[in-house]
Amino acid sequence: MGNQAKVPLIGNIMASRWAYEGLATNQFKNNKYQQLYFDIERQISNASYRENWADKIEEQLQEASGTINAPNTSPGTLKKVESFFKAEFKDLKTEYPKVPLTDIMNMDIITAKQSFLKTCKQNLDTASKYFHKELDDATSKKEHLEELLVQKLGSVDALRKFEHMHSNDRLKDIVTNSTDGKDKVIVTGNRVIRKYHPVFIQSKDVGLFSAPFYAYSKSFFGIQMETIWFNVIIIWLMTLMLYCILYFDVLRKFLER
Repeated sequence: MGNQAKVPLIGNIMASRWAYEGLATNQFKNNKYQQLYFDIERQISNASYRENWADKIEEQLQEASGTINAPNTSPGTLKKVESFFKAEFKDLKTEYPKVPLTDIMNMDIITAKQSFLKTCKQNLDTASKYFHKELDDATSKKEHLEELLVQKLGSVDALRKFEHMHSNDRLKDIVTNSTDGKDKVIVTGNRVIRKYHPVFIQSKDVGLFSAPFYAYSKSFFGIQMETIWFNVIIIWLMTLMLYCILYFDVLRKFLER
């Protein structure tokens, strides 16, 4: 099974992939209508994802409880369980430092099985409450924004007309992965993977090719930038590399070795 959180290698070597993704994310995020809603809808999407994430973590905790209490469970298996929860809660704390989580990084599941799972469950309950409130607050913000826009434009019909004039429903379905129909969140490769609303993901991975497809923002050697500018840089780097290959006749020299 390939890495479902990243674009396959064959996709990353295609210049058209970088051009298409950059144009798609820019058109969705920066059109006159979506500009007004993007930050709020991103907050709603990310809070909703974390609620789905919490459901998956709850399932994994139940499975882990059975694994831990089963006779003759190997230390290696226990360490895999420990690694999964530590990685997930570490990512959560990095993304949302305000969530008051109990540190589990120094806990050892082999010597403190029940204590480890209990702490994970407490952290999960804390996170669930936080994101439930986050979702409610963001939804209220969106409703308030719509009320202000209706007052400014004169009517709900005028707002809908403004939306249809600048927004593209088909593009929205594509960059939010609304046409997939599969699970929004899956567990694979010992990690929880987000499979919906990729356009609302701010990728902080340091690798040039590690961001999810359609993520609206990427990290270029630690510098956060919008996807369109990141992708333009990648296309120019590819162009420069191909120019050097042609100029120095690298392919012919390689084949004649």
